[in-house]
Amino acid sequence: MKIEAVAFIWDGGAMIPLDRYRGLASRQFRPGVEYALIPHRERSDAAHGLYFKAVQLAWKNLPEDMAARFPTAEHLRKWCLVKEHYADEHSMLCANEAQAQSTAVLARALDGYAIIQINGPIVTVWTAKSQSRHAMGHEMFTESMNKTLERMADMLGISSQQLTEEAKSAMTRQGTA
Repeated sequence: MKIEAVAFIWDGGAMIPLDRYRGLASRQFRPGVEYALIPHRERSDAAHGLYFKAVQLAWKNLPEDMAARFPTAEHLRKWCLVKEHYADEHSMLCANEAQAQSTAVLARALDGYAIIQINGPIVTVWTAKSQSRHAMGHEMFTESMNKTLERMADMLGISSQQLTEEAKSAMTRQGTA
C-alpha cells in the first residue's frame, strides 16, 4: 500500500494529525508501529515561475541549428529532463525490426515528448518525469531544475546563472516577479 502524506502538529509529546487527515492517518498508521517522519518543504511559487520563465527564454534563444529539434519549450524541458536522468525508461523486444518500427510509432503517438531509440528489434522509450508539485518534492524539483537549466545554458553558451538572471529580468519587465 502506498502511504500518502499526512500533515501533523507536534504537541511536545506526540505528532497529532490535523483534523482533515485523521481518517487517512488511522487507515495508514497502526498504534505501536514506528514510522520515520521527514520534514516536507513546499517549493515556492516564485522559484517555480522563474524556472519556467528560464525554460521559455532558453527555448526562444536556441541557435538555429537546434531550434528545429524543439518545436516548443515543453519539448526542450522534457528532453533535458530525460538527458539528466529524470526519466522513466522502457525497453521492448519486438519480433523483428518492422515490428520495432511500428512499436516506435505507437510510442510516439502515446507521448509526443518521448525520446525513442530503435536498435534492431529493441525499442527503448524514455519519458520525462513529471515536475508537478505532486510528483516531485522540493529537493528533487530543485535538483532537476538546476540540472536542466545547466544543460539549457550550455546549449546557449552561457552559464545557468546568466540564464536565471535573464529570466528574472524578463519577469520584472512583465511585472510577474
